[in-house]
Parts: sequence; structure tokens; C-alpha cells
Amino acid sequence: MRWTNIHDASGPWSFPFGDLISGPLSYIENSPNFGPGVVDVRVKIRRGGLLARVGLARLFTHTQYWDYSQKLADTDSEPEHVLALRDAVNVLDDEAVDRRLMQRAKASG
Repeated sequence: MRWTNIHDASGPWSFPFGDLISGPLSYIENSPNFGPGVVDVRVKIRRGGLLARVGLARLFTHTQYWDYSQKLADTDSEPEHVLALRDAVNVLDDEAVDRRLMQRAKASG
């Protein structure tokens, strides 16, 4: 079994920006990890709309993992967090998607 941990971790002094509840799980300092079945993929979620216009695009992103408004607001490409979620689900069990997810995890690590 594999667990894909998509997270938008924030720092201890910047906790309002990002997801203060999330973080990497494959390695936790001074604690045993969850094992080789965990893949950590870090994303940076940015809100669209009014919050983005006033400089708060990264304000508490915990509920934004499924939000698609970034595409509509800022760019024609898919939001990074939506691509990571699609790759993690991998409905068609495509090995190329698994490889892409692992590359994304290494790049975000």
C-alpha cells in the first residue's frame, strides 16, 4: 500500500500562510517515520479572487486542495496541487503517472 501525502506546509513563524495542519510524514525529526510506503509531495497552494488581490493568496490553505479557481484566476495551466492530487489517485493505474508523482516528490523534497 502507498500513501501519497500532499501537503502545503508552513513554517513555525509563518503558520497563517500555507496549511498549518499538514507537513511531511516520510521523515519526522526524533520520531520513527511511517515507512517506505509514504511519498511526500509538497505543493504551494495559492488562492484566487479577493484574497489574492490583497496579497493573501496563501492564507490558511488547508481547505484549498480541491480548489480549481487558481486556474481560472491566474493561468491557463492546471494548479500544481490539482495535478498532484490527480497523479496520487491514478485511476487508470498508469505506471507513467506513478513515475511522474515520484519525480514531483523528489523535486519538492
